[in-house]
Amino acid sequence: QEGTRALLHNALILFLTALLHEDIAIVSAGFFVVERDMPLAIAFAAVYSGVLTSNFLLYGVGATARRLPWARRWLIGAKAEHVRQRLRERLVLTVALCRLTPGLWFPTFLGCGWLGVSFARFALITAVTALLYVPLMLVLVVMFGEIVRSA
Repeated sequence: QEGTRALLHNALILFLTALLHEDIAIVSAGFFVVERDMPLAIAFAAVYSGVLTSNFLLYGVGATARRLPWARRWLIGAKAEHVRQRLRERLVLTVALCRLTPGLWFPTFLGCGWLGVSFARFALITAVTALLYVPLMLVLVVMFGEIVRSA
């Protein structure tokens, strides 16, 4: 009972941390796996669900801002249309680059919602790139943690 409660508490911490910053959540998950014996699958599920929730919330904030009258004037014009078109054409590359470049995902995912990129396409690409990135980084962090712990 107490062990289950602690596990759920740690999973919630990882989920909430992923809402704020996915890389910090991944490092924290690695710590929980190595030092607190959290199952890797639970750590992954908590971080992955937090990452997706965060990404979808950012898109939603952008989409909501698009409906505000003062924001509409920023969405009209050649520059906005150019950015919108480039995002649509290069969404896979853009989202993948956001996973690898710190600080880039926040304005990009917000911009995807604001500029009207298809949510279905955004959600699919975001889910797939996170499904590749999160477990790869988590396994690397756990392996590094195990090496450090055994040294």
